[in-house]
This record gives sequence, structure tokens and C-alpha cells, in this order.
Amino acid sequence: GRTPATPERTRVLVTELGFGRGRVWERPPSAVPAAGETTPTDISRVVEVMRSAADQAGVPAPRKPWLPVLATVYDLAKLPQRTDTRLALGVQDDPEHQAQRTAYFRPDAEGNLAVFGAGGSGKSVVLRTLAASASITPRGGPVHVYALDFGGGALGPLEVLPNVGAVVSGGDTERVDRLLTWLRRVVDERAVRYAQRRASTIEEYREAAGATEEPRILLLVDGFPAFRQEYESVAGRTSAYAVFQQILGDGRAVGVHVALSADRPGSVPASIATGIQRTVVLRQADENGYLALDAPRDVLSATSPPGRAIDLPGGLEMQIAVLGGSASLAEQSRAFERLAAVVPARPAYRAQPVLRLPEVVPAATMPDEVGGLPVLGVADDTLAPVGFTPSGTFLVSGPSSSGRTTTVLQLAQALRRWRPGLRIVHLTGRTSPLSSMPVWTASERALDAVAALAAETTALVKEPPSAGGGPVVVVIEALSDFLGTPAEAPLTELIKQAKRNEHLVIAEADSSSWGSTWPLVMEVRSGRRGIALQPDQMEGDLLFRTSFPRISRTEFPPGRGLVVEAGKVRRIQVPRPGGDS
Repeated sequence: GRTPATPERTRVLVTELGFGRGRVWERPPSAVPAAGETTPTDISRVVEVMRSAADQAGVPAPRKPWLPVLATVYDLAKLPQRTDTRLALGVQDDPEHQAQRTAYFRPDAEGNLAVFGAGGSGKSVVLRTLAASASITPRGGPVHVYALDFGGGALGPLEVLPNVGAVVSGGDTERVDRLLTWLRRVVDERAVRYAQRRASTIEEYREAAGATEEPRILLLVDGFPAFRQEYESVAGRTSAYAVFQQILGDGRAVGVHVALSADRPGSVPASIATGIQRTVVLRQADENGYLALDAPRDVLSATSPPGRAIDLPGGLEMQIAVLGGSASLAEQSRAFERLAAVVPARPAYRAQPVLRLPEVVPAATMPDEVGGLPVLGVADDTLAPVGFTPSGTFLVSGPSSSGRTTTVLQLAQALRRWRPGLRIVHLTGRTSPLSSMPVWTASERALDAVAALAAETTALVKEPPSAGGGPVVVVIEALSDFLGTPAEAPLTELIKQAKRNEHLVIAEADSSSWGSTWPLVMEVRSGRRGIALQPDQMEGDLLFRTSFPRISRTEFPPGRGLVVEAGKVRRIQVPRPGGDS
């Protein structure tokens, strides 16, 4: 309502009286003053007078019946955060109780957390905030953080923190597998220990066992849909996805928790969603996203700032805090560097790194044997030396410059260290730097000499290896060079006899040569065992009748390959041989 500034005039009606209805006289509109839109409303005038009276009387302002809206940025360092049992996320608005308070992720009670949001809504920010909170636990136990970054490197700034063991890129399949495998072992080992103490959470175990520095472990997965696409149904990687599901389901009770991010609810299957107890909903691409998550639709909009969220369950509005109190990623990175300088230096606060398989492994660092077997190389799953069975056929395949010659020499030297008295025969049809190596008992290059030495060796392999002497070892370099030559038949017979009596034949050739159907080639391939250096994915079925996982040759430096034995595939780095045997 609006009251005019001047008193309203008394209304006077003038009517002409005549036959029928009378005619009312009316003033012209401009002659009648009216309260327009420029006139203050009655309530605003009342408020103004009350405020003026209160100022003159010195009356303090009354409490407002509601709190101000949430800020667009909060500094995580200024929020109360001191223990690993509750990790600060941001500031939550609770209008029913007229309160704005710090929101926490309580891992023991809530287990795992999921973040859903459209591009640019702040999904990676939530994960970085969790990692920063996990670094500030002076009144609790340590938290070790590991991250799988399938979101374009947004978690890279976390690597400076000593409690962050690794930020593994989604393209680094080797370390992704190693991290998940190691976490599964941790979950299985802790399950046994915690059961012995009758502890259902890490807090109960710490108290019961007096292990106050038992670290809680937090696994961050940024870009879960990309992780799922790469691992759920891709040959050779499904086991890693199954391991992740096991960690998600079994880790909560032993202090291993998962926080993942996704762009939309449909990208997280029910098998994963059932293991998630806490959800942070950021701005969605459309209203269907809120409906799918059972979140209110009138809290967030297209204009909501990054990090503005709906906290489920509960449905309260929340603003995610950031370390340093700045929306700038560069400022946040510098804040992480400052935080790293003040994180406790105690060993318990330093997470175990996730190492990478080295590109160069000196042979001098290898043992003479592993479990009674000669050393093949270093395996990527254990980063430890592994052996190979010195019998049957073992093919060495790979493109040019993949390290085939080096691998052949390493295998021969490993066999010599394993059993110094072995008879190791080297056969090649070309000029080779290996011919002059002292590791050989005999070496021939000319075709006639090769045929003669093959026949002589055949006589030696017609009986099984002696108990103390070990097998006879035949190394054939550039196997395809013998196809269609006088040496082919003697070599074929030699391989047959060696296989039958458990001696060892190592045959090397270019990848393209192993696809032929010559009897000599087929005799070696039939063993379905060997190493494919810098392999192509199709080579598994072609050479070994064993499927290779999805791979790229760029992942394989010289000397690295996939070893197939007994139908199992393993990534191996072959040691660099020494100068002598």
C-alpha cells in the first residue's frame, strides 16, 4: 500500500439530473493527484521511522531472522579440522536451525563418498579439499592419500604433500594396477588383524592394539566414468576393476575409503553406488540429474558458483572450502606447497610411494636365481626379480630396436649364472655381435656349420637332463633366416627332441616372422611361451593363443615386454646384460 504525501481530498460527486440515468461529472485525470510508483510504500516508511527512532534512542539493532547467504569461497585452513575421524569439506547452511556450520566427511560412519557435477562445477576441488583435510590431523591418526587421476591432471598439486603416496595418471596402467593390487592386499591383511582385536573400525583397532599411528587410507578417483570405461570390460583389465569393487566394499571397516567424482548419476552403476554412503551434488547439467540423485531442484542453478553443493543425505546447501581461500588453481597450488612445509615430519605421516617399473635394470643387481630358477627380469606387479622355467621352447619377438638381441644375451647370461656348467649353443645365420660373446659353449654362423652343430646337439638332447648338469640350451638368433635353407630340417629336428626331453630352446625373430606357417616356426610357437617386446595387442592370440590386455607400444621402452607362460600374461623389464658372463 502507498499513502500519498498530501491528504486525500473529499470526494464530491456531481450528477446531471435529466430523463433516464444521470451523467456523472468527472475531473480530468491530470487534475486528480494520485499516489504513484515513486511514492514509498507504507511499510518502508514505517521501517524508516522506526530505524530513525531507534538511532535517536540508542536502541541496538535486533537480530535478523535469517543468516546471510553462503560466501562463494571459504578458506579450508580457517575451518576447525584436527582429526582424521572427520575431514572438513566446507560450510553448510541449515536454515531450519538458523546455523551455518562446518560440514565434515566422517569416514568411519559414512565409508565412501561420491561427487556428482557438470563440467566446471568443482568436482576435482572437492577431492583436493579432502586430501588437504587429510593432511591436517594433529589430534588424530595419519591419513595416507592415493589418487587415480582420470580427470585431466586436476589432482597434480597434491603430489607435494608428504602424506600423498602417489597421484597416478589414468594412462599409466602399470601403476594403476599396482596401486589397486597393493590396496587390496592392505585390506585383506588388515581384515585379519582387526578381527583378532574385534575391531570394526580403525579407531577401535588403534585403541585396542595401541597402534595410534596406524594410517587411514583415502583413495581418490577423479573421473570415475573414464576409469570404468578403461577397466570394467576391457580384456586384461577387468581384474583391476574387480579389485576396486572389493576395496570399495571391504575397505570401510579397516580404514580404507574411496572418494570418486563423476559428471552424472548414470555413469556410476548400481554395483558401485551401493557402496557409497555420502553424496555431494554440485551443479547438474539439467534437472534430471537432481531427480536421479533425489536432490532438491530449487537449491542450485546455472549461476551457482563453483563448489556450491547439495549435501546428501539431508539436502542442505553447502559451499566447498578450498585451501588458501582462492578460486585460482595457481593460488591453491602455492597453498599446498605451504601446507607441505608444516605437515608433521614423523615417518607415520609419510605415505608409501607407488613406484614405477624402471626402464633400465642392470644385470649386476639381479640374483643368480629366483626360487631355484634362472632370472628372466623384473615384474611390474611386484617390482621384484622373477624366474623362468629352463625347458621347452621360449620365443623372443619384437619389432626393430625393441631389445631382442639384448634379451637373448641376458637370458644366456642368466642361465650361465644359474648353472655355470651348462652347455649353451648359439646358432645364427648372419653376422652378429653375439657370436663373440664368451657365454657360449659353441657358436656357428655358416649354414653348413649350423646344420652340423644342430645335428651334433640333437644327439645330446635325446636324453633328459642329468640331475646335476642341467638342460642343454639352444639359442637360435634370427630364426627366419634359416627358412628354406639346408639348416632348416636339422634345426626342426633339434627343437622337437629338445622339447620332448625337457631341454631349452630360445628362438628369436622379428614380430612379422612369427606369423608364418613354416614347420620350424610352428615348432617354436607350439610351446605358447615367450616374451613379446614392445608388443602389438594382436600378437597375444597370434603367437601364444593368449589374449593381451589393451596396450600401446609407447608404454614399452626397449627391453620391456609381455611374458606368457602357462596362459598367464605378465609385464617384464629385461635386465641390461653385463659385458661378460
